[in-house]
Amino acid sequence: MEHRIFSYRGLFQWWSYTVSHGQLLLRSTKSSDRPTQIDILFKNVKWVRLRTLMKDLEVLETSSDPENLVRDAGVSVRFFLIRSLDHEGYVVAGNVVSDESNREYYDDSPLLPKID
Repeated sequence: MEHRIFSYRGLFQWWSYTVSHGQLLLRSTKSSDRPTQIDILFKNVKWVRLRTLMKDLEVLETSSDPENLVRDAGVSVRFFLIRSLDHEGYVVAGNVVSDESNREYYDDSPLLPKID
């Protein structure tokens, strides 16, 4: 069973991966098609199978886990199916959140804690 968490149009790319807390940030910057920037943050990431560039992203949570990755992770994680126009991958992580804002290309993500 699949449950859509969110979907966004635009070109998304791996923006950062932080080893501490296993945080993967995907970002779609402003464009002529969309005047906002979108950040998607996966927390407590255990497994990833994604392209580095993806167009028109849909994030779903599913109970289907063909490789038993959730069970093998041994912690409280979920299986997120990631669909784009020409790719389907996944992230096994504890949670996913998103933010759509007027921030600029190099602005820090509000989803990540600022480290001084």
